[in-house]
Amino acid sequence: MTDIKKVISALIEKEINIDVYDLIKEIEDPSKGDYTFPCFSLAKDLHKSPMEIANSLAESIKDERIEKIESVNGYLNFFINKEYLIKEVLTETDLTNKDYIQPLLLQIYDDFRNDIIGNGHRYAMRKAMSSYSKEAFFNEVVDGLDAYDYLADLVKNFDEKSDGFIAKLVDLQKHQLTRNRLILSMTTSQVDEALINTLIKPFIADYPDSMNYSGATYETEKPVNLGVVIPNGVSYAALANNLYRLGHNYHGIWIVISTLLSYNYLWNEVRVKGGAYGTGFSSGALGTLAYYSYRDPDVASAIQTYEHSGDFIRAFMESDEDLDQYIISSVAKLEPLRTPRTYGDVADGNYLRHITYDYECARRDEMMKMKKEDLASFAEILDQLGKDHTLCIIGHKEELDRCAEQLDDIRTL
Repeated sequence: MTDIKKVISALIEKEINIDVYDLIKEIEDPSKGDYTFPCFSLAKDLHKSPMEIANSLAESIKDERIEKIESVNGYLNFFINKEYLIKEVLTETDLTNKDYIQPLLLQIYDDFRNDIIGNGHRYAMRKAMSSYSKEAFFNEVVDGLDAYDYLADLVKNFDEKSDGFIAKLVDLQKHQLTRNRLILSMTTSQVDEALINTLIKPFIADYPDSMNYSGATYETEKPVNLGVVIPNGVSYAALANNLYRLGHNYHGIWIVISTLLSYNYLWNEVRVKGGAYGTGFSSGALGTLAYYSYRDPDVASAIQTYEHSGDFIRAFMESDEDLDQYIISSVAKLEPLRTPRTYGDVADGNYLRHITYDYECARRDEMMKMKKEDLASFAEILDQLGKDHTLCIIGHKEELDRCAEQLDDIRTL
């Protein structure tokens, strides 16, 4: 990959024949550029003012890797051509250098392991959900416990397996990072045809066409109740299934139930009484239903709590507690303050999940019209979930031993 600082240094040195590499610095404010070069030290040698030198260099330096150059009060500010760099990173990175790849894999492995130990609830949820949808399966194999196992084996047996791993990387770069296999999204306040024609279309056109390539086919694994021993004094638990597998469809009321369970029942039972740092229930448009607990000293009790959520819903229906507060809270969570990047991430996710604006409006309408009595059928589905689910527990050995009868397999991280 190109060292942009070296590129800038070479471009300047070509004009003035003076070594300037150490003088080039990154700019913190991206609106002012990416790198800056102060011309003050050149004034004596070139017999010109810093402003004259900066103006002259800004006019004379031309390179496709540089989008533009601005002369500002004796400073030369360089704006990098981001599209060029993106394409270079994706299509020209050398993926065969083992001396670089091995330490990078070791660093990724260490970070991966530490993240599982510190945020085990996320990995427990991914594993528990991975048998129930394509998205959940994909998340597991690229960023879950399965991905960690693959990486750990590769790091341990790098000399033996590196050639096969590198061949896969090269194949991916050649056949997947191509014009007809990439998705490019743009976040903007309005459709800008000029931007599309001058930036997006030329950017896409620079990529090669894909050759005929069938890719790989994967089958989701059968659900397995898994325990993973970690060197930590706390534990994490997740219990999951899928609405469609249980014979039901997704409905906007599930969003309200997620709020009700997370901030009432589970908060009181698992967090306040059980001592867990965090807990919750989540549901998704692809049918996912999942409970989790975070840094939980008693996951066995948390699992029993999950299994009796239907009873809580029925008791709530008979109580005088107001449902509207949970509806209002749930609607508010659908429209949080978002940065442009977050808007783009959400839009990308909806596109890949085939979730349309009309679909989201229909779910919102279902939330707004719901009544307490509507919760009865959902309580029955929670009863189903309590009996038919997949478990994943990540924690210390003593806690896993307590739950051994509920687990099909226990292994060490």
